[in-house]
Amino acid sequence: MGAIQWVVVAVLAALALYGAGAIGWALGRRAERRGPKRIRPAPRAIPARARADQLVDLGELPKLLDRRDVLIISTVTTGVGLRAEVVDTAVLDTTGAVRLNRLSLPVGGTPTDAGDMHGLTSDRLREVEAQPWKAVYAELVELLAAATLVVGYNGGLHRRMVAQTAERHGLKRLPATDWGCLMRRYTEATAGAGAQWIELADAVAREGIAAPETHWAVDDARTALELLGILARRQEAEREQTV
Repeated sequence: MGAIQWVVVAVLAALALYGAGAIGWALGRRAERRGPKRIRPAPRAIPARARADQLVDLGELPKLLDRRDVLIISTVTTGVGLRAEVVDTAVLDTTGAVRLNRLSLPVGGTPTDAGDMHGLTSDRLREVEAQPWKAVYAELVELLAAATLVVGYNGGLHRRMVAQTAERHGLKRLPATDWGCLMRRYTEATAGAGAQWIELADAVAREGIAAPETHWAVDDARTALELLGILARRQEAEREQTV
């Protein structure tokens, strides 16, 4: 084979390799454009209606006392996770009147935390003929809709658990009532802003309040109201000293 033939063969080979590379590149670009759809991670399974809104500041505490439109709420739940449910609900107004005190049956199994901490086991709930949550929630919604303010010791948690339980039972969302957190206010007043939250039992010990025997929802609601009264009196005393 002559030199010219070798040159022709080399050129043809180079063109063939170039053509194959170009075709491969084009196919790769096409596949890239058509490539697999991006799989976005699923959002966290937080029920939309159970997401906590901003809690309001409690303001001047003396103005919250002796009112039927300011409510104190407490709940006992099967836990604090996204599938936990309320099994005990209590609502007082700040005159001290009990407006709601009901036990309810969970749909999600044995109330572990409620049983361990409060003695509200599944057997106990059946024994006292606890009501379906739907019936309890209907009464609660009526109270909340007429209230100006709802206060809880760890108010955000109580609101989330009530809303979450309603969501699990397919019930309507909570009324648009303002909620405030007495735990936040007590902690800031006692230990300063940014301090670690003071749990209800620790607040009771600090203030020398007689601890209830059962710690059911109505007991904790009464304790929260007593703490609100203590803080209100201190606020009044501080105001008088500055006048």
